[in-house]
Amino acid sequence: MSKTLFLPSTPLDLQAMRAPRYTSYPTALQFCEEVGPTDAIEALRASNDDLVPAPLSLYLHVPFCRSNCFYCGCTRTVTRNQTIMSTYAARLCDELVQRAENLDRDRRTVQVHFGGGTPNHLPDADLERIVGTIRQHYRVVSAVDASLEVDPRLVQANQPAFWRRLGFNRISIGVQDVDPRVQRLINRIQPSEMVAATVDACRDAGFASINFDLVYGLPGQTLDSINATMDFVEQQRPDRVAAFGYAHLPERLPAQRAINRAWLPDPQARFRMRNYIESRLIAAGYVAIGLDHFALPTDTLAQAFAEGTLHRNFQGYTTHAGCDIIGFGVSSISRVGRVFAQNTKALDDYASALERHEWPIERGYRQSDEDRLRERVIMGLMCHRPVDLVNLSRHYQLDAEELFADALDNLHAIAPRTRPLTSCHDGVLEVTEAGRPYLRLIAAQFDAYLNTTPSKSSLAV
Repeated sequence: MSKTLFLPSTPLDLQAMRAPRYTSYPTALQFCEEVGPTDAIEALRASNDDLVPAPLSLYLHVPFCRSNCFYCGCTRTVTRNQTIMSTYAARLCDELVQRAENLDRDRRTVQVHFGGGTPNHLPDADLERIVGTIRQHYRVVSAVDASLEVDPRLVQANQPAFWRRLGFNRISIGVQDVDPRVQRLINRIQPSEMVAATVDACRDAGFASINFDLVYGLPGQTLDSINATMDFVEQQRPDRVAAFGYAHLPERLPAQRAINRAWLPDPQARFRMRNYIESRLIAAGYVAIGLDHFALPTDTLAQAFAEGTLHRNFQGYTTHAGCDIIGFGVSSISRVGRVFAQNTKALDDYASALERHEWPIERGYRQSDEDRLRERVIMGLMCHRPVDLVNLSRHYQLDAEELFADALDNLHAIAPRTRPLTSCHDGVLEVTEAGRPYLRLIAAQFDAYLNTTPSKSSLAV
């Protein structure tokens, strides 16, 4: 039976709302050293023998940044040394080739995503070399979804056209907030004119989709600064917008120690910021998708949401369900069937493993049958889809409503009767519109592991 998890002392107590982001289930907190390279290789080879092998989604992590953004929680290394970056690019190519040796050549690659860190901090020649290695060793479909995260402070005028020639068709731009004071406090000064120039260059180059990443809850942030940021977003009209809540974890992330906790907006102010961003985007014609994404109705993400095919993985919301995900580079996470595997975060350990022709995995996880069931429920809720507990009961040969009785009771307990977070009729569980801002809290009620590691969870709103 589910247990009571993170129940607020009063209805919707924002201080009590702690839960993971659920880009996987179980989350990476449950990964352990007992699952390693051998397990991942076996899973990858076995996936070739599936009746219809899953398509591939490739994630490549570039950890390098030119400067230290104080708010960031990503695995990164601040350097301007091109030799270090070029050496790492060569390692990425080695890893791509080594993984391809375990895959049938007819496996289709439908998605490629470069994240970081700052992928556009890599020298152009190295980025071109990596893309060339992918195309040489993987069967990349003509309609591949190829995306690149970029820092507008590093973008040169001719680079978007170069990226487009390499085959990238989606760009994600880190905007965060346009207010100069907020930018100074997070050590990321980028005038809005600089961001606008990057957008114009990407549109001129023919990119199919442009995404803005926003962050609320930053030091010095107010509704006025959020208002100015939303004015800028409406002017630029990106195809997608992701609005993330800043998580202040200085005990785990040393760079955040430069941020005085007194500079941060309180939980109620954070929540007002989140709601204001949503209201502005919806009024501007964007579709609210899941927890923190928004897209224009013409974008494929909005279309997948409307069709009920939206999916969630380590990169967030995606249109590519049912893929085997292979991560490359330090800290990247792979998922093949029931097996999760995370690469080491240390550059030296990463290089040494590749020299030994080993998958540089340091920990992982193998899903149980119950994990799979809970994943179906949690990911359905996170994607704002109806979850048919009756069908799940038949599929897994158990009584899902009985298994989740406590979770369902918890959901009733934490919400006002006049504004329930969920509804459950005839065995079909759905998140209400009132519940959408609390998706992480709702999903947490179905997480079997949170009662053992509650102190390690991240902020929910």
